[in-house]
Amino acid sequence: MASLSAQVRFDLGNWLRNGEQAILNILLPLGALAGSTRLALAGETRAALIVLFTIGASSFTSIAIATAFDRRAGALKVYGISPLGKRGFVQARILTAVLLSLVQIAVLLAVSVIAKIPLVVSPALMMYASLSIVAWISLALIIASLLRAEAVLAVANLLFIASAGLTWLTSQASTTLAVTTPMSSAMSAAGGSTTGMIAIGCWAVATIIVAIRTLRWE
Repeated sequence: MASLSAQVRFDLGNWLRNGEQAILNILLPLGALAGSTRLALAGETRAALIVLFTIGASSFTSIAIATAFDRRAGALKVYGISPLGKRGFVQARILTAVLLSLVQIAVLLAVSVIAKIPLVVSPALMMYASLSIVAWISLALIIASLLRAEAVLAVANLLFIASAGLTWLTSQASTTLAVTTPMSSAMSAAGGSTTGMIAIGCWAVATIIVAIRTLRWE
């Protein structure tokens, strides 16, 4: 537990020291919030789309790419001999992403109140968003462990763009495609779909198990 907490603090410190990444993770949800004002959306739907999009962007592509290049450079080898282990490493990345997402959501809510933009972030949405973070981080580590760094750069971006597009389409009309990605599954679950609730739970459990088993330090 001590090593896990230490790793989370270390990852958070890295995020805070990386000014460009910190600014991007704050500007991204604000940009999505501003863009959503052009759409006729209910407060719950607006919140679900913005929250799930922003946490997916910050939890998947950047983690996948950074981990892949760290592995190629040999920077991950130190974790192989640390008390953290594969399970602790995955858990630390997930906990860090959850904490950063809380910061993003707090900023979103504050700005929405000031700008008088309807934004309803329910406890249910927070729960499904947390499950989607587990799935996204795990998927990021799986891809980073199985593919070359250059391939991860392309694949991660393409997968996220496809997921975002699919989520938007399924938010407009309920289809069986709504459970094909963590983002669309969480969106479906937030809308009250039982199938979506089951799907996002399965995504979270299955991906974290695979991530721990496939994680490579080099």
